[in-house]
Amino acid sequence: VNAYSRHEDYTSGEQNRFFDMPARRVIDGEQWHILSYLGSGWGKPGCAYTKRELREYVFDVHQRGGVVSVDVLLFRDGSLDRSQIEVLKAVRQKLETGQPRPPVPPGNLAYRKQAQLLSLDGSHELSINAGVHFARLGVDGHPDTVALAGGEWPWTYQVDLVDTRNVRRIKVTFGSGYATELELRVSLDGTSWKTVAQASGLQGKPYDVTLEPVRSRYVRVCGLKPNGSEQAGRQMSIAELEVYD
Repeated sequence: VNAYSRHEDYTSGEQNRFFDMPARRVIDGEQWHILSYLGSGWGKPGCAYTKRELREYVFDVHQRGGVVSVDVLLFRDGSLDRSQIEVLKAVRQKLETGQPRPPVPPGNLAYRKQAQLLSLDGSHELSINAGVHFARLGVDGHPDTVALAGGEWPWTYQVDLVDTRNVRRIKVTFGSGYATELELRVSLDGTSWKTVAQASGLQGKPYDVTLEPVRSRYVRVCGLKPNGSEQAGRQMSIAELEVYD
């Protein structure tokens, strides 16, 4: 887990992004632990994350043996803002009564897993197009939402399956913008990549490929083209990435 700052007994520092998920409870002898905070990014309409997303994230981490600590902002009299109290109540209710959400579609290993918008070569993260097309929207089970990078025409969509699986099928459903040429790549460690499928001349229909089983934890959709303005497809957008074993 990437740390923004060092904290004793933490495997990560305070975070302002929430998709990291523990592969297991203990990593290198330490309890997987993420330090969160309740600020302007949580629990308000129009913000990056909603109350539902926070409670489901905490629930998912807890199910995998991880811990989420939450810092809150206090008023001078020691009280909490009402909106923060409501967020914490929602998290508690989810932990006490919640049930794991089945994948959409059934068996989809990528459903609600941690996703990133990357440069084509994967060397750096890209901005969120229009500030609303977050990476997680490409694995949320809703085909009417899209993940879309900003700042560069060709780009890569990466999903961490958290667990290592024998991947046999990958399906990419595009939004209104689509890749006309792409590569699918997989990796065990997020460093060494293997290209498992290539396609060109795509016209926006879902790209669905069956593979020989390949051990993978990370999956990339590399949109090679369009790589500039006024090209067919406009720019690759990911409505849904599905991965199956």
